Amino acid sequence: MIYEEAPDSVVVAVSAEGRLLAFEASELRALARGRGVIVIGLEEGEKLVATTYSGDTAVIRTTARAGAPVAVARGQLNYITEIDGKLVSGLYPYVADVVDPWAIESLEFLDPSHSVYALRPADPLQIIWGFYSPSASFCYPGGETVLG
Repeated sequence: MIYEEAPDSVVVAVSAEGRLLAFEASELRALARGRGVIVIGLEEGEKLVATTYSGDTAVIRTTARAGAPVAVARGQLNYITEIDGKLVSGLYPYVADVVDPWAIESLEFLDPSHSVYALRPADPLQIIWGFYSPSASFCYPGGETVLG
């Protein structure tokens, strides 16, 4: 299961500068095939602190900041996921206005007793690649292949 329905739940996004967006979880628009969501846009230089919960337990907290759009990026992202016990590689073409600067300032795994804690990153955090875009377009899917 990619996610579990959470009726009567509320999604709350708060930027470090105090902007708040709250809405019923049922209003959250998922990207194609359950591969993500967009919750709140960031203003230039604004930080966003996002906390992921499992039930009532906070398990992951991420702090990120973003600057102003500086370029248009075009390319393909390659996502690998498990579907029905098989690894599937999917290509997703995109066009996006990318910002500079962009940084993940922290990624904290909060509960050592939770199973997700085993996925915590290296310390110090090493970001290999990524981008933030206030406006991005993706094609779903650009092609999928079952691996192995």
